[in-house]
Amino acid sequence: MNTLLIIIHVIVCLIIIFIVLLQVGRGAEAGAMFGGSGQAQTLRGQSTFMGKFTTAMAIAFMLTSFFLTYDTSNKAKSSVTETITQEQAQPISTTSDSADQ
Repeated sequence: MNTLLIIIHVIVCLIIIFIVLLQVGRGAEAGAMFGGSGQAQTLRGQSTFMGKFTTAMAIAFMLTSFFLTYDTSNKAKSSVTETITQEQAQPISTTSDSADQ
């Protein structure tokens, strides 16, 4: 399950990178740089396919991140210090003791 989530997560990450690089930024026109009114005339309410797809991929990224964190936190219930103290508490047996008997 964890491997499948990691594969999906990496694929979603690569898709997000590709989509963001394809999109044209707001204010990328030369007129916006010099105070043109081109940006003021556009409607902000319009959502393109790329915008919706980016939103869907961002939601998928957040969900896979959440599930990977949840899955990993459930697996790691022991501490390194507990392991060390358990090893120190066990007596060390030597092979010479069993050979004498």
